[in-house]
Amino acid sequence: QYITNKYHRLAFWAPLSGNTTTVQYKTDYSDSSSWVDLNGTNVPKLTGFQGYGSHFDGSLTISSSAQVTIADADEMTAVVHLIPELTGSNDMTAVCVSGTSGEAMRIYINKDTKAVLAQLNNRAVTVSSSTYYACDTQEPLSIVLTYNKNLEANNLKLYVNSKLEDTADYSTSMTTSGAVYFGGTAAAARYGGYIEECTFHTKMAYMAPNAKSCRIST
Repeated sequence: QYITNKYHRLAFWAPLSGNTTTVQYKTDYSDSSSWVDLNGTNVPKLTGFQGYGSHFDGSLTISSSAQVTIADADEMTAVVHLIPELTGSNDMTAVCVSGTSGEAMRIYINKDTKAVLAQLNNRAVTVSSSTYYACDTQEPLSIVLTYNKNLEANNLKLYVNSKLEDTADYSTSMTTSGAVYFGGTAAAARYGGYIEECTFHTKMAYMAPNAKSCRIST
């Protein structure tokens, strides 16, 4: 099957780029699939990535209205775009997926080091960037988290702005679903800055290791 665009066979898509107090998500990119409202009040600002983006001030969250599938038990890819701003005295959770089976995943920024971190399965495994970021509402971050249980090693990989920042050997089946929270967790709002477009896929995406040249033998 041809891959026609970056939304190919996605499991969840939230554009977070509307100039409205309500923003929506889809669980299928096809034209026939329906948009579903996210819970919470969206605060759009024109100074997002390329126009309007959802802005968070550390006191609000937006969440899916139901539990959604974000992964296969063996594979997953999560993509989220951030322009963070340090707020409050807590680590800043940008995206968290939490449901009846526990917390599937979270992506957050350490308030002290300003590193990007990601965790799976009720925080059983953690990957962390070795690069620290400004978190000044100016520097954009493109974060990609991939997981493949069946790899021999480095099953979990964290990429920030196309750079492989960290890997972990971890081969436990993933929690595959939950409610998706933007701007915090189910318990608390803990993120400042912009979040714009988040996707989840049930397969591991291949990330080209060299931005200047990539050859794949088929």
